[in-house]
Amino acid sequence: MYLKNIKAHGFKSFADKIDLEITKGITAIVGPNGSGKSNVVDAVRWVLGEQSIKALRGNNGMTDVIFSGSDSRQSQNRAVVSLTFDNSDHYLNSEFNEIEIKRVVYRTGENDYYLNNTKVRLKDITDLFIDSGAGKESFNIISQGAVGNVINNKPEERRTIFEEAAGVLKYKKRKEESLKKLDKTKENISKIQLVIDELIKTLEPLKEQNKLAKQYLQLKEDLEATEVSLIVKDIKDLNVNYQQHQNQVDLLKEQIDRLSNISATEQSNIEKNKLKSLKLDDEISKINEELLALSEEITSLETQKNILYERQKYQSEDSVLTQNILYTKEQISKIQNQIKTIEKDKQYYSQKLQQTIVNQNQLLMEIENFQKNKLEITNEMNTNNKNIQSCQNLISINKSNIENNSRLPHAVKSIITNNRLSGIHNTIGNLISIPSEYNNAIDIALGNNTNTIVVDDTESAKKAIEYLKKNSLGRATFFPINIIKSKKILPEILQKIENIKGFIGIASNLIKFDQKYRNIIENQLGNIIVVNTIDDLNNIAREINYQYRVVTLSGEIQYTGGAISGGTSNIISSIKEKHLLEKNEEQLLDLETIKTKLEQKMQDNENKLQVLLKEKDDNNSKIITYKEQTAQKEIRINDCKSELTKLNSELVNVESQLNHTIDNTLNDIIENLSQKIALKNQKANFLHQLKDEKNELFNQITDLENIVRQKNNKYNQHQQELKQKEIELNKIDNRLDNLLLTLNENYAMTFEKAEKLFPNYENVNETDRIKVIDLKNSISKLGMVNLGAPAEYERINTRYEFLISQQEDLTKSSEELMALITEMDTIMVDKFQKTFTKIQEEFSTVFKQLFKGGKGILKLTNPDDILHTGVEIIAEPPGKKLNSIALLSGGEKTLTAIALLFAILNIKPVPFCILDEVEAALDEANVDTFGKYLESKKNNSQFILITHKKKSMEYADVLYGITMQESGVSKLVSVKLEN
Repeated sequence: MYLKNIKAHGFKSFADKIDLEITKGITAIVGPNGSGKSNVVDAVRWVLGEQSIKALRGNNGMTDVIFSGSDSRQSQNRAVVSLTFDNSDHYLNSEFNEIEIKRVVYRTGENDYYLNNTKVRLKDITDLFIDSGAGKESFNIISQGAVGNVINNKPEERRTIFEEAAGVLKYKKRKEESLKKLDKTKENISKIQLVIDELIKTLEPLKEQNKLAKQYLQLKEDLEATEVSLIVKDIKDLNVNYQQHQNQVDLLKEQIDRLSNISATEQSNIEKNKLKSLKLDDEISKINEELLALSEEITSLETQKNILYERQKYQSEDSVLTQNILYTKEQISKIQNQIKTIEKDKQYYSQKLQQTIVNQNQLLMEIENFQKNKLEITNEMNTNNKNIQSCQNLISINKSNIENNSRLPHAVKSIITNNRLSGIHNTIGNLISIPSEYNNAIDIALGNNTNTIVVDDTESAKKAIEYLKKNSLGRATFFPINIIKSKKILPEILQKIENIKGFIGIASNLIKFDQKYRNIIENQLGNIIVVNTIDDLNNIAREINYQYRVVTLSGEIQYTGGAISGGTSNIISSIKEKHLLEKNEEQLLDLETIKTKLEQKMQDNENKLQVLLKEKDDNNSKIITYKEQTAQKEIRINDCKSELTKLNSELVNVESQLNHTIDNTLNDIIENLSQKIALKNQKANFLHQLKDEKNELFNQITDLENIVRQKNNKYNQHQQELKQKEIELNKIDNRLDNLLLTLNENYAMTFEKAEKLFPNYENVNETDRIKVIDLKNSISKLGMVNLGAPAEYERINTRYEFLISQQEDLTKSSEELMALITEMDTIMVDKFQKTFTKIQEEFSTVFKQLFKGGKGILKLTNPDDILHTGVEIIAEPPGKKLNSIALLSGGEKTLTAIALLFAILNIKPVPFCILDEVEAALDEANVDTFGKYLESKKNNSQFILITHKKKSMEYADVLYGITMQESGVSKLVSVKLEN
């Protein structure tokens, strides 16, 4: 490992950013007094974690190291220093090949440390460099004027650099921590003993009260289990009954509305037909009057005609011929009028035929549409029935999986279904109730812990684990209720995010569970944030700096630190299974409703189709009748025309015989009579048609009134049924209210909670109702009971047992700490002794090399107490016999300290060594000796010299100059020196 560069910005006089590239070998930093050279040493010590502002030559606080401004510069708001190390040999215990440590201090007093741009604690930096020979207090960094301290310090203070070299500082630090723990442990043992003594006095009186209260609570528990199960079963049955009645009520209301609308339409048609019938009555009456008038006119004309006949008998000798002519003309006129009448009748029946055919075609199209509808509805019903069957199968599978815990791992299932194991509750997934909209989020948030088993305590978990091991059933995870602590989001963070768009809530607040599991549920879900979308997830996670997990409704999750997980999964957990059951049950209810509507739709379609088919048959009968009538009329017209031709021929023959004309008056009467008779016949035919039409209307009205009467009967029947069903609904509703009120008042439970707590309610029967009465009588006989006794006894006894256990644990911990301290003492003694012996020998050698003779000796002040002994330095330069090291000159003290430094470096090489003007007190010859020795060791360590000595500069590979061209601001200049 070696130091690659030193960067500083805003630190002391380094107002501008400086970057010192440090190469292997010797790097010298030179400059005039006051230029800021020594600030480089302070920067290194500071970034390595120096906390003493006085050691950094400050006065007030750590903000003194921030550039405070000059005549031409404003002060800065922060100071930053970073060191970069090449750690490719992994000299430092880290997986990184390059390590950058950085420290930042702000004007506000905030202080941050970074390791490879990741914020860390000071402890992390200290632990990384401890016993590496490169720490803030290590012997590899000697600040200005500190070289003399090595000689002037007391022997006990001097041992620190030997401990660093021996690598025992981490053991010493651990020992100090262990000693503090030991003192704290002994203090806690004493406190616990006092509390135990007090608790023993309280426990005895509570035993009897506890026994009576437990008997009461057991009876109460049995009563609650039985009565609540009965109530839940009754509520369940009533709910099913209520839903059935409600569906029937809804269906009846729909049928009533439909019948009401249909009846109104048909009533309107009846009124229209009655109005038509009245109009026909008026026309029939009018035609009857006209027929009566025509009959009178015809009678009058007949009389006139007969009178004229009688006259002409006496006026003409050819009366027989004349009479024949008149009769023939009368017949011709009658037949002509008859032809007109029949043609009108034919036209009437032809029009009726065409109109009926048009109606029939429209009717056939309607029938076809209704038949298509019937086929479509049939297909829909078949599809829906298949869906119902499929849904029922899925529900059956879901219920089977839930009842048999099929989705649980084998080990978990074998535990929760084993009645011989005590203290087992259930899996977390089975202990919570999740609203459907949060199902994905909670399932993903819990992950594998969905199948974690909740138990009473560690003893229950222990027995369950032994059972798994003994039977080779696999592994399971347990959450003891008495140990697991809840986790929550800090209030200030919650307040910060609760108004951010997309925030829904904390996972533990979105579900339902028994309060006795609160700690466990909050441990798993109390610090998980639920949001709407993945964009909301990113925004909120960034806002809280990735301190807590965030999960979306669709199941994406961001873990602490920033990792995101998402996508799809085919694994079905117990939570998903329950959600699938709820969805399938909802779908089945929808499908049943659709089925009812389709059946009603089919019935309505069938009713209308039957009406149309009957109408079609009626129209077919009419078409046949109208065709027959038209054909008959055509035959009669042809017959009349033949008769007319015959009469015309006879008339011509008779007239040719008579050879004179009939009296015009008689002709006019005959013609008029013929017209009147023809008109009468027309009116009579029209009257017949009107009567037929009226009869048809009467039949239609009768049919419609029968239909309306039937539908009104059905309407009234449905109204009666609806009224009865609504009365039954009210009764069920009142019964439900009473049961829910009993649950609330007697047991402080909602139905959902009761159903969750007592899932075996299906197994209760009528004998359990008798059991409830017996239990209530038994409870009444117990009299007054201190219900607080069990909890108080349990609390105090648990505390007593816990404290006993704690006392034993603390005693055991104290013994373990003592053993650990003894072990660390042994290691420290061994390491210190071995290292000291090596440094002792090396110091003697180096001293002679630097002083070119003389004698340098290291001695322990108390060899019998290696852990606390000081280190004495005896130095006798060539030709001198000194009683005390204090008698050495300044240069000799410096050279002695340098000899000790090099001796330690020879025994334990360090990655880099910073020496701030350590050779300042040496003369030129000794500086040269120092430089040569330094050069001989540069392949083992990096050396960074802060120096004024030109001779020292000669041995440098890289030379940096620190100047202060601008008042109060240090600048950096570098020169590379080559051979």
